[in-house]
Amino acid sequence: MYQEVTTMSIDDNAAPVAGFSSPSGGIDLSANTNACGASPAAVAALARAASGLHLYPARFCEPLTRCLARKFELAEEQVLCANGASAIIEFLLRDLPLGAMALWPWPSFVLYEICAKQLGRDIVVASHRDWHTDIDALLRSCTPTVKLILIANPNNPTGTWLKPLEIERLLKRIPRDVLVAVDEAYQEFVVTDEDTSCRSLIERYDNLVIIRSFSKAYGLAGLRIGYALGAAERIAKLRRHCLPFQVSSLAQEAACAALDDEAHLERSRRENAIERARVSSVLGQLGVAVPPSQANFVFLPLSAELVKDVERLAAAHRLLLGRLLPYGLDSALRVSIGSAPDNDRFLTVIARALQIAKNAALCSSSPSPEARQPS
Repeated sequence: MYQEVTTMSIDDNAAPVAGFSSPSGGIDLSANTNACGASPAAVAALARAASGLHLYPARFCEPLTRCLARKFELAEEQVLCANGASAIIEFLLRDLPLGAMALWPWPSFVLYEICAKQLGRDIVVASHRDWHTDIDALLRSCTPTVKLILIANPNNPTGTWLKPLEIERLLKRIPRDVLVAVDEAYQEFVVTDEDTSCRSLIERYDNLVIIRSFSKAYGLAGLRIGYALGAAERIAKLRRHCLPFQVSSLAQEAACAALDDEAHLERSRRENAIERARVSSVLGQLGVAVPPSQANFVFLPLSAELVKDVERLAAAHRLLLGRLLPYGLDSALRVSIGSAPDNDRFLTVIARALQIAKNAALCSSSPSPEARQPS
């Protein structure tokens, strides 16, 4: 019950902690990392691999490529590993033909825009529908110059999720020379009885690439490992942009071990699902309508003023939240799902911020003392 988290002491007038811009000594609910940490098997693999630090890693991540090919029942030529999913995104944008444009929904992962601008690529964005990716809006925006469509699914920063059938509806209606890249960095956190991934579509659509990450559910954000799945021809084109020795030997060993540690992955999924449901429920009780999240964070559409109040209280109590100014959103927050005590601290902070806002509204609507005096 929410009453259990309202007993934490919050000083409304506390000054923000000086210089607090990192999780050092505080609680970081901004980066969407795994609240359960890394797989113990991955940590043990790192320790074993440390004795080989003087050696170069496999040139093109062959050991991890083999592990992933087995997991997804694909040929090794259909798998590309890189230094984080961000590197895969860069390869996709580099591979755009001259004069071609990239398209994605708004709001979506801010790195798409950052990378496109750095590479001098032209972009177009499609509007959302109630914070959900709108396939019809993407179809309307897919002009003849668009050759790449990026879809984060679940979407970052909103957490909303599209069924693979919806992605297939897009694939059926666009030309085959338009590549659709589905960014499934948060896919492991999706809870549904239906198919959660677009993996089953790879055999039918050679213009589909799936992007995955070890940074979220696998808890290896510090090692920077991402990968792409797709038709061999598509992956070969992306591989041309990949330098040798991109992924360290430590990262490769840890990732292979993490893939085999199903128990840790299931624990991460389970605990995230429980806390995500609880946090969303409490926010609903407080009157904050959050879009349904299938990731390890929740998206809070608020007012710009309320965002400032929440951030002030959060910073004062060493709680780092996901600011969305880089997304052009000054009236929303993205908050990672952490441990139960960390989530309680956040819920207490936002409950207090909402109470302050309510009291201020009541004061501003009350008549002045002079107006209440009898004539």
